[in-house]
Amino acid sequence: MRGYGPDARGAGPAGVSGHRSALWVLSVCGLIVAVVGCSLGPAAPDLERYRDCDILVVLVDALRADQLGCFGAGRNTSPNIDAVASGGVKFDRAISQSTFTACSIASLFTGLYPHHHGLYWGSLGNGQTRSAHMLSPDYETLAELLAANGYATMSCFQNRTLRAELGFGQGFQVYKEIRGGKSMGSRRIIDTYLRWLAERTSTEPTFAYLHLLDLHEPYDPRPPYETTFLPADAAAPAADLSTQNGWFAWSHELERGERQIPAAELRWVVARYDGIVRSVDKEIGRMVHRLRDLGRYENTLLVITADHGDGFFEHGFLGHCRTPYEEVVHVPLILKLPGGDFAGLTVPHQVELVDLLPTLAEMATGGNVELPDGLDGCSLAPLLVSGSQNPLPGQCREALSEVLLKGEHLVVAVRDGNLTYFVGDGIEPALYDRTTDPSETVNLVGRGLPGESRLRQRALEVITDRQVTRVRRHPVDSEALEQIRALGYLN
Repeated sequence: MRGYGPDARGAGPAGVSGHRSALWVLSVCGLIVAVVGCSLGPAAPDLERYRDCDILVVLVDALRADQLGCFGAGRNTSPNIDAVASGGVKFDRAISQSTFTACSIASLFTGLYPHHHGLYWGSLGNGQTRSAHMLSPDYETLAELLAANGYATMSCFQNRTLRAELGFGQGFQVYKEIRGGKSMGSRRIIDTYLRWLAERTSTEPTFAYLHLLDLHEPYDPRPPYETTFLPADAAAPAADLSTQNGWFAWSHELERGERQIPAAELRWVVARYDGIVRSVDKEIGRMVHRLRDLGRYENTLLVITADHGDGFFEHGFLGHCRTPYEEVVHVPLILKLPGGDFAGLTVPHQVELVDLLPTLAEMATGGNVELPDGLDGCSLAPLLVSGSQNPLPGQCREALSEVLLKGEHLVVAVRDGNLTYFVGDGIEPALYDRTTDPSETVNLVGRGLPGESRLRQRALEVITDRQVTRVRRHPVDSEALEQIRALGYLN
């Protein structure tokens, strides 16, 4: 197995795999006694109940956790996702590793923090000569792990920053990019997956990763969703937002302070965002219904999550690829387990996207997987049976988020307990206590808050440890450059 070095988050002298497997056995054995009522004996199945289950990861690009009903939204934006959550496990504090898609997905695919996998930005360079960071083949991805353990693998996506030539196709036997407008993208992606599933004649378990782009800015909901949540006191901005160029020109003017956004215009923006959430939710509901018809939903481990959220001007910006404040890194995470296990469970403890690789790989193999050395992610299995206590090792309870602002200025956020610490190029160090300041607006640096020095040291370690020598680059052609620009990643 390919190793990632000595910097394992949660790795002890015995190694990552053995430590987590032991936790799995203890956790599941406890579950069997408490829930099933059987006696513990030689035949106790530990993770065998999940071995070879189908695994489906549905990632909704730019989906904020707080815009879903099951995470407290005040609007009925997500009845189908809420239904999945009620039949599964909801993680209330899931943190993304970046506010930029490619960086975040590289962490999800590898179980590594950005400063370990090195992929920070989609494009670098001057003028029309650009190159993109690549996901190195030195790192073993979730798809590669599952394929090596007998899984048929496929992915369907629409975000150009995840192109196969940039390394994201590693381990996928089918890796299909959907072109064209994003307003119906989720329908086309889900239909592609369902056709692939229905046409299969072999019996291998399946792993699919679906990346839905509909919600990505600019917010252009298809009818009738453009008015579903539009309040009477909302007002469309006095700008041409019918094109991508118009949208991003307007939002950049806002960020530079060249124009203001009245409350009525912000309500219009959020209503359009929520309308897209509702349209994507409908497609996810249709997918679940079809999986039931195919007889596959019961044995499917379904994950619903996001790569990042979007800012609604809480910190002076719309969208993402900005400083990793709460609104852009707190993402939804829902796991619907085979057999409906742990249905309705809410986990309050902080977790991360890097935790998905060890969690899904161990479930898929019944705990019999050799995980790569040096993973930053930890298996989430112990949290399913821990009650109010967090059984994860201390180093697995903090969360790191990183972003390379403007492609060159690294900013790091460390979250531990209720504290968030920011440090990086071009920003003042900041410390926030989310207990009293959930929006992260009151800087408490230097106020003597317990934990400040430890979080600061951890953030500075990340900057020092950044392994830029591992970054590989791939030329970006003019067509891809325009598509990346259309997503707002180039001014």
